Amino acid sequence: MVAQYGLRGSTYHSVLVTVGTSGNVLWHQEYDREVRIRADLGGTGFLALPPGKMEERSTRGDLLQSVDDVADARYDESGAIVLVTGLGEVRWMPSRSRTHTG
Repeated sequence: MVAQYGLRGSTYHSVLVTVGTSGNVLWHQEYDREVRIRADLGGTGFLALPPGKMEERSTRGDLLQSVDDVADARYDESGAIVLVTGLGEVRWMPSRSRTHTG
């Protein structure tokens, strides 16, 4: 997984790319805003964090689940997703990337 961040004029620009073991591009997406990423080191997915949202995706970019009102999120050591809402509440939820077979 690779993320490239920059500015276009006064606007943030993000490019997210996932690459297979042979170097082939599996997924590529550009955003006109900053989109942070978090990898599941023990699984096959990642979290994309556009402002105010969490999207869990497979390495091929398939959207596995999406949650609104998220300030930050990451995977814990067991692969569950820990997220913090806009009000600072902490929640755990199951990851779908570890059960996704697509």
